[in-house]
Amino acid sequence: MALYKQHNGKYWWFEFVYDGRRYRKSTKTRNRRAAEDIERAFRTALAKGDVGITKRKKIPSLYEAMASFLKWFKVERGAKPATWRRHAAGSKHLLAYFGDVPLDEITPDRVEHYKIHRLETRRTENAKGGRRPGKKKILPATVNTELACLRSLFNFVIKDEVPLRNPIRPNAVKLLPVDNMHNRVLTYDEQARYLAAANPILRDVATLILETGMRPEEVFRIKPENVHLAAGYLFNPHGKTKAARRRIQLTRAAREVLLIGRGITNVDEYLHQPTSSDFANPFFLPHLEEAVSRVLTAVREGARISVFGDYDADGVLASHVLVSVLRRLGACVRIYLPHRDEGYGLSTLKAGLIMQRKGPHSGAKLNVPLKQIRLGDVFEATSGDWIPVDDKALTGLMKKARADADEMEAFEVSKDVGNVKNNSPELLTGVN
Repeated sequence: MALYKQHNGKYWWFEFVYDGRRYRKSTKTRNRRAAEDIERAFRTALAKGDVGITKRKKIPSLYEAMASFLKWFKVERGAKPATWRRHAAGSKHLLAYFGDVPLDEITPDRVEHYKIHRLETRRTENAKGGRRPGKKKILPATVNTELACLRSLFNFVIKDEVPLRNPIRPNAVKLLPVDNMHNRVLTYDEQARYLAAANPILRDVATLILETGMRPEEVFRIKPENVHLAAGYLFNPHGKTKAARRRIQLTRAAREVLLIGRGITNVDEYLHQPTSSDFANPFFLPHLEEAVSRVLTAVREGARISVFGDYDADGVLASHVLVSVLRRLGACVRIYLPHRDEGYGLSTLKAGLIMQRKGPHSGAKLNVPLKQIRLGDVFEATSGDWIPVDDKALTGLMKKARADADEMEAFEVSKDVGNVKNNSPELLTGVN
């Protein structure tokens, strides 16, 4: 007997360990003898298996428990509607056989009789006047689905500390063995006749299934970002298991289906691995020879070259390639990549910002507040040739240059290329 009062407390408490679990509770009485009776009654209730602190919970009926279970499952497992539909269908047969009995009357022996009853039941078929029993019997997989519903129902009720044992437990009730292997291999003649009769969409789907072994649902869920034609595979990110989420190698026929879906009709040309001979002649671009000559002159003279790039993917890559080539040629190069908030293209403010932060010869050349920078100040600070690699790079700047032409007495604006030419050793290249 372990009765005690808490410090400055009025009521007696009991505390003891039973079956490895510690129980401590107030008796709500000041009388020690009454407290001893309460403690003995509590121990007796535990010994009889009446789980709960003070009161045994009522065993629900099958109807009551099934209604609560299906309602809970639909809300809590909303991401699995197919499972809920299976449970709802299985519940009808369980209720029809067991009736509205308390759950503790559904024993393993009664569940075994239910299995036998269901295996002897014939499946219903559509007929005139409604559905009627057919010739085929219920499959073992169907019975297992119904038993899974009953097992989940008991687990749901037991979770609420109702004194029950699940009848479908190990060493009590076993699920029926199931043979789900139903192999049906198409003949080449059947395959050819189906592809010939199918419409274009079904023909493409069937081709992908035949060539890759994908399930129809997997084919329908293909997304462009998961297709890697150059590497010859696609990735399936869906599936419950790691094996289902897999790389799938693409045959030529499968790649043709995916390419034609993108509007590419010449598959051989698309899949051809490019070589240097496939690249277009870069000097087809207007004025590129003059630009290359000017850059090479700057490299030979040791002039500093500034590259104004862009913040997007192609702009960053183009800037990296250009700077890498120039440095490999021995040029003294610096680069400026604007922030996304600065917008596209080269502006007066950006050009001035470049030179104010990084002067041509490691020193700031503009001692003018950014908001007051004029185009003439920028040109005077840079005093070099402006070569746009992309037509967009200097569009805005050149419009401003033409508007401010009267302020630039020492500079000549080229109308055909849009370059500002001078004999200074500073060269700024725009990359967009």
